[in-house]
Amino acid sequence: MSLEPIRRGGDDRMDDAGCGPGEQGLTLESGPRSTVAAMGTTQTAVRGRRVGEIAEAVGVAADTVRYYEKIGLLPALARTSAGYRAYGEDAVDRLRFIQGAQRLVVLC
Repeated sequence: MSLEPIRRGGDDRMDDAGCGPGEQGLTLESGPRSTVAAMGTTQTAVRGRRVGEIAEAVGVAADTVRYYEKIGLLPALARTSAGYRAYGEDAVDRLRFIQGAQRLVVLC
């Protein structure tokens, strides 16, 4: 079975795409695109862990982490531009220390 281009009308002249005069064939070439100009590089701060991530890592509720910050067991942190607390890894260690201290109080 041979695939021949379909010819329309009486004009038998065909181009490479199988189109007659005045017709455009389909191509894989892309048309004009919108582009975004390269933006200057800005240094962004490393994203800290959020309250829920810290709470999950230690096994407490997120409200507990917020409460510890409120009463001063965790230092008050600067917030992101969106208002989220951004904790570092030291916060996980501190929360584990607090949990250990609570266990000691219960055992005494």
